[in-house]
This record gives sequence, structure tokens and C-alpha cells, in this order.
Amino acid sequence: KMYNQAERKHKTMINENCPCKKKKCSGWGDCEACRERHAASNKKRPVYCERNSATRRCKHNLSVADLITLIRIVGTLVLVALKPLSAAFFCIYTLTGITDALDGWIARKTKTASDFGAKLDSIADMLFYAVMLVRIFPTLWSMLPKSIWYAVAAVFVIRISAYTVAALRYRLFASMHTYLNKLTGAAVFLAPFSLVTDFAVGYCWAVTVVAATASFEELIIHILSKNYNANRKSLLSIRERY
Repeated sequence: KMYNQAERKHKTMINENCPCKKKKCSGWGDCEACRERHAASNKKRPVYCERNSATRRCKHNLSVADLITLIRIVGTLVLVALKPLSAAFFCIYTLTGITDALDGWIARKTKTASDFGAKLDSIADMLFYAVMLVRIFPTLWSMLPKSIWYAVAAVFVIRISAYTVAALRYRLFASMHTYLNKLTGAAVFLAPFSLVTDFAVGYCWAVTVVAATASFEELIIHILSKNYNANRKSLLSIRERY
């Protein structure tokens, strides 16, 4: 509930030493009402004075981790122009994998993790998968049995269902960094290297199973969760409070 200046002067709960710098806000000084309003909002963001400095800074400025994620996006776009499974392709491809591992680690070490960084990382992942589908799909189509493609289609249906449920519940694009999603990403990343070996078919079946499990887990999490947290690690953490 919002209060104007005249009304707030008569309230006994007003904090005259409110640490929030947004003094023009109509809720300034009424800490309890401010927390309730933020808790009830769709974004579930903490009140301004209780956010860490790194989070407030990343709202406007790109952190080192965000820049590394952007490098991955650029590298992914470069892959479009390279011949699949060539030396140059594998060099840029490996670079994208390194940046994928680095951005999250640096964000945690420098304490610059943010909602923007998490969303940027999810966009980079989706773009990478799209490019791999375009550049590697023809090779995979010729090498893998048709039965595996029915399983892959089922995985896409589950994944899209998870995104749809999240969009309806949280009103935003939501993708979680669960352990299974990370395992799926690593397994998919290594798939092109398996194409030059004799166990490519078996490996791709294993990746499909892991991806299906990860997608189904994320769908269940979105259905059961009351709020969105990109860093939820697994279905077992569904009762954690954020």
C-alpha cells in the first residue's frame, strides 16, 4: 500500500532513518509496507536498500561475467559461417564451451550474479542450441537412426511446455540452471566430438535421455514452485525458501 507524505507523517511505523536512497518514493520510511509490496510483486525483488551493491550495479552496467557471456554469443554466431567439424569450427566451438563454464564461475567469485546475467546466459544457451541444430543437424540426420528423432521431438515438446508454464505463472521467460540442465548442456556440447568416433549413436541416445529427464524436472519445478528462481538446483530443493 502506498502512502503520500501527509499520511505517512501520522503513522507510528515510519522509519525516519530509512537507509533507502530513493527518498522520493511514496513508500519511503514505511519499511514494513515496502517489504510487503515487493514480496507481492511478480518479480519478487527485495527492497532497494536490502539489495547488495553488486546487484544494483549490474542493473545498469555489464559485469565481467556478462561480457564473457556476450563473447559466447558472438562465437556462436561465428559458427554459422564455418564448415561443421572443421578445425576452425572446433576451435571456435571449444571457445564457446570455455566461456560457458567461465561466466558463471566468475559471477560467483566476483559476487556479480544478477537476474540480467542469468537471463543473458539462458539466451546464449538457446542461441547456441539453435545454431547447433542448423549446422550439425544435417550430419546427425545422416548418421543417427530415425527412432532417435522421435525421442528428440518429445524432449522439445516437454521443454516448450516447461517454458510455457513458466511464462504463464511468472509472466517472463524462465529457464533454470539445475544440475540436470547443466549436465545436458555439457553432454550436448560434447556431441559433435562424438561424431568422429564409433560410438556416436550410443552417445546421442544417452544425451537424449538426460535431456528428457532435465526437461521434465524443470516442468515439474515450474508447476510446483510459488516463485521463480533461476538458480534452483533440482526438484529436491523445491521446499527451499528464497
